[in-house]
Amino acid sequence: MSLRCRSCQVELVSETYEHQRIDSCPLCLGVFLGQDALASIARDDRIPRSASERLEAFRTATDRMADDSDVAICRCCACNGPMRRHIYAFSSGVVVDTCDRHGVWLDAGELQRIEAWSEAMRHGIDPDAAAAEASQVRPARIQPGMLAAALQVGRQLADSSR
Repeated sequence: MSLRCRSCQVELVSETYEHQRIDSCPLCLGVFLGQDALASIARDDRIPRSASERLEAFRTATDRMADDSDVAICRCCACNGPMRRHIYAFSSGVVVDTCDRHGVWLDAGELQRIEAWSEAMRHGIDPDAAAAEASQVRPARIQPGMLAAALQVGRQLADSSR
């Protein structure tokens, strides 16, 4: 069964991110993944987030959710049931939508924020290292959804040449 993005309604693309299967949207770069996969990615230190990312995640962490009364209830990509909106790990500041049966929906960038926050909680933060790092040029890191976006562009190019 193919999953569709709950926002864009396009088919999600399955890919591997940090040794876990995720489904990502090629348009909005949202990600749908299992709760176990999310926990595994958050614990995985093989590809660490930068010191500046950890510092920013720590600075923006909160246990309070903004008023979301005007936000529509999110629906699960797998069963179309209502998802439960909550803050990941109670104090990360990252608001996620969870279907207890099928998985978690993360908007673009939220997976990276969860990784950075988790690493900051495990290893601490070093403001001096973050400042030094900010002055260096670092190679781009592959983000979830990049493969999906590239495949979508490839399909569009192939379709337009027919």
